[in-house]
Amino acid sequence: MSGGPPAAPRPQVRLSTGVALAQTGPTGIMMCFSVDYELLGPPTGTASEFVWFIRRSHGSPDVLARPVALAARGTLQTTIPEWRPEEGPFETWIETVSGSRRRSGKWARDSLSLDRPPRPW
Repeated sequence: MSGGPPAAPRPQVRLSTGVALAQTGPTGIMMCFSVDYELLGPPTGTASEFVWFIRRSHGSPDVLARPVALAARGTLQTTIPEWRPEEGPFETWIETVSGSRRRSGKWARDSLSLDRPPRPW
């Protein structure tokens, strides 16, 4: 006999078209990030159930973690003034959260390397 009703299926997120772009801002160079996503499964409607992560590989081991609300599909964008282009390559993923953190699918499916476009000449 089970201890309660089965858990509802957790939606998965497919990421595509991820970009890390250096921009000049009021305090110097900063990094802007953008990634397109598609929600595979029923949207839950609460921002606290999804967290968007961006990790830089060089420099500090910091990871940006930001709660986000997801529609059926869309684009997430953010700017991190403290990060620099030389701290890449960058990686992004989205996790579903329920009590304790867990990934919303297989690593290869919901993790995306963010390309840095070539510097202008």
